[in-house]
Amino acid sequence: MKDSTKPVVLELGIEFIVELLLFLYPYGAEQMDLPHNFYLGLGCWIVGTAIAVRMFWIFPLWSDRLSRLEKGLCSLLFLAIFVGAFYRPVMTAYAKRNKGTNAIETTSAQPATPAPAQQSPKSEPQAQPSQGQSKPRPRKTAPSTSQETHGDNSPNVNQNSQGANSQNVTTLGDNSPVTINNSSPPPPVFHEKSDVAYFSLGEHGLIIAEPVANMRNGEVGPIQIDGYVPVKLRMKEDTLLLHFTVWGGQDKPPIEVKDNDFTVRLLGFDRNSNANALEVINPKGEPIFQLIRKEPAHIAVNGIFPSPFGLILAGPDGMIAGATQSSLVAFHLKPIFKYPAWKYPGEYAN
Repeated sequence: MKDSTKPVVLELGIEFIVELLLFLYPYGAEQMDLPHNFYLGLGCWIVGTAIAVRMFWIFPLWSDRLSRLEKGLCSLLFLAIFVGAFYRPVMTAYAKRNKGTNAIETTSAQPATPAPAQQSPKSEPQAQPSQGQSKPRPRKTAPSTSQETHGDNSPNVNQNSQGANSQNVTTLGDNSPVTINNSSPPPPVFHEKSDVAYFSLGEHGLIIAEPVANMRNGEVGPIQIDGYVPVKLRMKEDTLLLHFTVWGGQDKPPIEVKDNDFTVRLLGFDRNSNANALEVINPKGEPIFQLIRKEPAHIAVNGIFPSPFGLILAGPDGMIAGATQSSLVAFHLKPIFKYPAWKYPGEYAN
């Protein structure tokens, strides 16, 4: 006689695998770059619950011992316990995840509030109409104007503001002003000014201090190597800008930075940047050039720099001029950014 439990065991195995996949999908969606969708996740839970009830229904241990009514009551009981245990945590997590998106949508959906009508502090007295003249008819205004009425017999209300931090003066129809002081003092803003600007070749290497006054009228070249000037400094307001060129012999500089523009003339070399740093890496993923704005008036440059008299290694540990091959092999810079840059633009490395 054939064993009738074998098809049931096979079905239970298949349903268990499907159940496991449906259960793991919501938790592995982020790691697999799958879209997060509330209804898709809810569908997974519903299908998974139905399969779980089916597995309980045909389980050989009690499939023949319990009646349909008993199995149905047990399924409902387990389902109620499951929903009661997981409903609130799931909804709370979903609400927290979508809180930022909902706030953005709500803000964009609100109509812009028009600026209140401005009125000079000293208004000219209005001429009273004579007995033979009819009273001037009030102009029709849109609902968003500063004049509001609250009924047939209620007085007009005019709100006058004279700036972002001024007091709001509300004038009722009987010319009695009510002042509402909702202004707030502007937050303190600190603006740093420097008398001396700094350039570092290597974060803890060669540090050059240059008076800001010398760079107000033009560029200053603090380093000169046999006619080669790798860096020129200038000030724009209170921000230090530089023109840095990596020596390329008779050819154009392989890497060149001028103010906020840069050029990389090396095929296969990736680069990444943000407002405070610029980095170039070779095809092996090793940084060969790093520019870091440590302060508005302090810029540090790390990297591997050829020069007319030899190789210069500049990094967080200092600077080596005329570096040997062994020094070059031992020299390593820690990447600032993630790569490839097209996938992680401006994102710092972990």
